[in-house]
Amino acid sequence: MNHPQRYATRLFAQTVVLLALWALAALLTALKFLAPDDPLATAFGYAQAAPLTDALLTLAVFSGLLGAGLWMCAEYPPTDARLLRVGSALWAALVILAPLTGLFGLLEARAIVLPPLLALLLLLGLALLVAGVVRRARHAPLIQAWAVGMTLAGAGVAVSLIAPADPLHDAALGALAQGLLTGVGLPLAAVAVAFWLMHRFSNVTLGWAERGAFSAGGMVALAGALVSLPAALPAGAPEWVGTVGRVTLFAAPLLVAVFAAHAYRALTDRNASRTLTAQWVSLAVILFLLAFGLLGAAQALPGVRVLSSGTRLSDVQHTLMLFAAAAVVLGMVNQAGAEARGGAKITGFIPFWLVTFGLLGGGLALAAAGVVQVVVERQLSVGYLDTQTLLTPLYGGWAFGTGALALGLWIYTLSAVLRRPR
Repeated sequence: MNHPQRYATRLFAQTVVLLALWALAALLTALKFLAPDDPLATAFGYAQAAPLTDALLTLAVFSGLLGAGLWMCAEYPPTDARLLRVGSALWAALVILAPLTGLFGLLEARAIVLPPLLALLLLLGLALLVAGVVRRARHAPLIQAWAVGMTLAGAGVAVSLIAPADPLHDAALGALAQGLLTGVGLPLAAVAVAFWLMHRFSNVTLGWAERGAFSAGGMVALAGALVSLPAALPAGAPEWVGTVGRVTLFAAPLLVAVFAAHAYRALTDRNASRTLTAQWVSLAVILFLLAFGLLGAAQALPGVRVLSSGTRLSDVQHTLMLFAAAAVVLGMVNQAGAEARGGAKITGFIPFWLVTFGLLGGGLALAAAGVVQVVVERQLSVGYLDTQTLLTPLYGGWAFGTGALALGLWIYTLSAVLRRPR
């Protein structure tokens, strides 16, 4: 292995560990709603568990995409490795400090939950690693698309550090930061990595993958921007905002469908490799369609957004948006590990199907809980506690799905660790 691949392997290891920890925190959160008095569920309150789960999943996606960029640039001529060495060390410190901060209840209830000092550490490590990758492969189109996505994600973190005095503007800036991060930046970087992977597991040419990364990646980023825009506008926004929401209802599914159509060609024209990378990319396509084309598009309508804000519909959309990028990362870990081990598989079908079933099944139950909240609590004015009692069966489905998801990620983590490249 050369230097970028060594650093990438470390980032991939951090990614799978963070995802395993996220799955545990998500399971505890689900149990908290299913059985509020259970000792395991009461170990952390929801106000502490929710930011921790968000921080773990966000950091896992960041780490995985950074590792993907390093692995992608390894085939280009070497340059000074100091940027990568320092950036990797700073990122390792962040990965250690952020979960500890969450365990001590020091995460903040804002768009980017990390405290300002850790957010600055994230930005510094991100800048060094992205600069190191771009310096090595600045003329590679796939690296360029990846770097634009990572830069926009970093811009979202930077915007979250702005603290205006007006609460309305603070909420708008928080929504803008979240949109840049989960709606535009990370999805664009993930799509670039997905097209690089398509060139690896299918018979499509590199030129096709490079063109697709810009066209389909731009479509996904535009869909994410449209989905995120209404929430980023302050109260009292002009009437055209409603028009944007109605356009998004039809435009977002079509835009994400462009990515799905490109992916379909690669997924149906497989080469001889059997790394399960294609399966993880397929899951990412489905999650992008659900997060942007279905849930995001529907909630962009002004009336729906007002009713659904703060319900489980918002929670499941946010999780699916992030895990769509995480699914690409899990595929990248499979591909990179197989390439480093001469084509041998890193993980099997069991973790893939457990993650897929748990994510889609638990997400469906949580989305149904959000719909019940909108109808019963927001429209029929039933009390919050009474509504939560009605939601108990759906929370049971959510907890069961989250348990399957957690089991799948733990098996994946164990397999990746035991079969990691030496």
